[in-house]
Amino acid sequence: MPVRSAITTAVFLGAIGSAATAAEAPLAIRAGCLFALDSDAHSHPEYNFVDIAIAHAKLAGIPQKRIINYWSNERILEWARGGGER
Repeated sequence: MPVRSAITTAVFLGAIGSAATAAEAPLAIRAGCLFALDSDAHSHPEYNFVDIAIAHAKLAGIPQKRIINYWSNERILEWARGGGER
């Protein structure tokens, strides 16, 4: 898990063991972190693993508004520049 301020940190929640897990996510939720879902693909067939990352997010109870994959391009860019709601 990242060590930076929870207000500006997006936690990588992936499909494979190298990412934060659904079991660790509640701590990050309480700390105010945002989440980025990813397939953790290393080859084309593994892109389908994104379904596992989505399942991890659902199991962890991560609200959709805290998952940056659902944000508009404009909102992501604003967040990356340090502006906007976090």
